[in-house]
This record gives sequence, structure tokens and C-alpha cells, in this order.
Amino acid sequence: MEIRKLWIGCALTMSYQVMADDSNFTFIPRAEIGLQNYEYSFEREEESGNIEKDVRSYRSDVVGFGNTIVYKSFYLDTDIKTVLNKPSNSDYSSGFDSYENGYESFYDSWDETFSRHDLAITLGWGFGASSIFTGFKYGETEFERSYLYNNEEGDYSGDTIETFTYSSISNSKEKLKTTGIFIGFAHSISLAEFDSISLSLAYSKLNVDWSYASTDEYRIEALDENFDIIDFDEGIDKLNWNDFPSYDGDGFSFSAKWTHYLESAYSIFVKFDTQKYKYTVYGIEELELYSRLSFGVNF
Repeated sequence: MEIRKLWIGCALTMSYQVMADDSNFTFIPRAEIGLQNYEYSFEREEESGNIEKDVRSYRSDVVGFGNTIVYKSFYLDTDIKTVLNKPSNSDYSSGFDSYENGYESFYDSWDETFSRHDLAITLGWGFGASSIFTGFKYGETEFERSYLYNNEEGDYSGDTIETFTYSSISNSKEKLKTTGIFIGFAHSISLAEFDSISLSLAYSKLNVDWSYASTDEYRIEALDENFDIIDFDEGIDKLNWNDFPSYDGDGFSFSAKWTHYLESAYSIFVKFDTQKYKYTVYGIEELELYSRLSFGVNF
């Protein structure tokens, strides 16, 4: 039973429970909570030769649920993770310039929120203190942005004072979906009678789908010296870009987990895992990098 505890414990976030009969299936549900750091970046070369690079980084709370089905030397694991909150990045800027016959002022602000959901289904075979596994994974990352811009210009050059204002609101949503298969190897090391450390390394081949949608609203006004509107123009522009061609990517994932087996059927674990995936489309190199530190219980 000690050997079986080792190889079951080394596969992803699973742990071992004693089986009374090897011909029976054993179900091991679990729950975990932790912190996640997600980073998305891309870079491309512009016509001028300069390298444009954009990096987005978010920290969030994450919760996960899963279940492992064990039968003899085989196991089937399902793992679901999602962020609990939607972390955001925001910024703003403003300015004012005056000149001989007028002035100009502006204000702009933007806010971006992030969400992430993951699903992994793993089929593995254990031998000794090790296991090999393969499976399917799905990930979905979503960015929602809101941008506000206001500009005002005053003109004193004529007989009357004229003021022109321009305001716009832009809301957009960008979604990145990844699906693919992975293959990996895991090994567990027994530290004591009730403790073990498990290490896991996997390679993934992924297909990436990208979609984008936005709504832009604008309004332009011309005002007299009493700030009464004498002319205006407004409109709404919508863009839905959901048929962007799919493209391929790949990458590696690594995890390290300490498990403590309680005298009851429960066990607790602390796990660190990191994943790095690279995609290239139309000469643009995109990179997804995220890491998690979590605490969990196997029931």
C-alpha cells in the first residue's frame, strides 16, 4: 500500500486512500484555494523596426475542485479552477494648455478586468512511486476594458468665444480560448510515514481561438459664449471580430506538492504549479505565464 500511496500522490493534485479491495473503484474528491499570478504578453516588430511589447499582469484568488477515480494501477482525474474575483488594472491622465487665443484641456481614463477558467481531464497509469499520464485541457482568459476620453477647446480669436468638446466611451471584450492535449511524468518521494512530496512535469500542444468585440460611443459639441449648444454630432460604432483564424501553441507545466496523510481518510496538501505557453500568429509572439500557490483537502 505504501508504494501505491506514492504513485497516486504524485499525479497532479491527487492523494491516496486505502482501498479494501483492489477490484473496487475509489473516489477521491478534493477542494483547494489559493493565489494566482497571471501574465499575458506579446511583442511584434513594426515597419520602422521598433519592437512593440505589451505586458498585462494580474493577481487573483483562485478556487479549485476535482475528483480522482482510482482503479488498480489506473486513475482518471478531473480538475476545475476559476478565479474568485476579477482583478483590474486602471490608470488616468489629464492636462491643460493655454495659448494666446484659446485653451485646451483633456482627461482620459481606462480600466481593465481579468478572469480565467481552467479544466483538465487526466488519464494515468502508476508504477512504483511514479506515473505517466496524458489528458485534455481547456483554458479561457477574458479581458474587459473601458476607456473614457474628454477633450475641450476654447477659441477666443473671433468676435465671440467658441468652445468645442469631444467625448468618447469605448468598451471592449477580448477572449482567448486554448484547448489541447498534454503528456507528462510524475514522481513521489516519501518523507515520513504520513508525508510525501510529489513532482510533475508535462508538455502541452494547444489550439488557440481569439475573439474581440467593442462598442465606441462619441459626441462632439460646439458651444457659444453662454455654453449653449449650437451644433453637435454623435454616433456609435460596433465591432465584432469573432472569426479570427485559430493558431497553434505549446508549452510546459510543472508542479510540486507536499501532502500530509491524516489518520482519518482525509489528507491535506500545499501545491505550487506554474505553466508557460507560447503562441505565434502573423509574426506576433504571444506568451501566457501563470503560477499558483494553493492549499487543499482530499476527502
